[in-house]
Amino acid sequence: LVASFNDLTSVEKIERKTEFAAIMVEPVIVNLGCIPPAGGFLKGLRDICDECGALLIFDEVITCFRLAPGGAQELFNVVPDLATLGKVIGGGFPIGAFVGKAEIMKLVAPAGKVYQAGTFCGHPVTMAAGLATIKTLERQKTIERASNFARKVADVLRRELGLPVNQVASMFQVFFTERNISSTDDARKCDKAAFMRFHRALLKNGVFAAPSQFECWFTSAAHANEDFEITKKAIAIASNEIFKATSSKCG
Repeated sequence: LVASFNDLTSVEKIERKTEFAAIMVEPVIVNLGCIPPAGGFLKGLRDICDECGALLIFDEVITCFRLAPGGAQELFNVVPDLATLGKVIGGGFPIGAFVGKAEIMKLVAPAGKVYQAGTFCGHPVTMAAGLATIKTLERQKTIERASNFARKVADVLRRELGLPVNQVASMFQVFFTERNISSTDDARKCDKAAFMRFHRALLKNGVFAAPSQFECWFTSAAHANEDFEITKKAIAIASNEIFKATSSKCG
């Protein structure tokens, strides 16, 4: 069953909620641009799950270790029962994990009866890389630096393009529309052709941004002031190019 992000009413209208095993959600929608949760949305899902006896599962494969050391659940102060992790946690190595509350995780083998296994589970190299990554994130304030860089670029996009930009920590996206983007339906209505013209103009000026209206820009601690100046200049040039070529900036 599928409900709408940022729309608790669509969840509450689903029949037979008491039969739910779980509600699974990406706490910030990342693959339709960058869509943060509306105030109270994640807490509302938590309340519905508690009422129905269902588990709340966060897909934090992308958001964990980007938004905060504890991911979206730390940033938005809503704790799920289970969460999936990946990407950043490996520091460049392929790795995935699922984590959860102790009363649930103790049910998983070998401590419990729920079987789970994988050919490369617990691989020592990736585990060492993951541990080193987490320690580095904690020690060097990497998330804070990457988020500050993202905020500066997002501000430039708003100023130069005059279009809505959603940003959460080190993730952001500009949307080629006049509407604020708070739902997946909003994102789908954006002018994708205009976005691609903007992307190509950036590329021509030395900046490789996310190549789809439905992806995020991601920043990291590797980005420096020099990169910001290059990006700022490229955005200004690209903005001038695409708006000179069309009489309308928005879809």
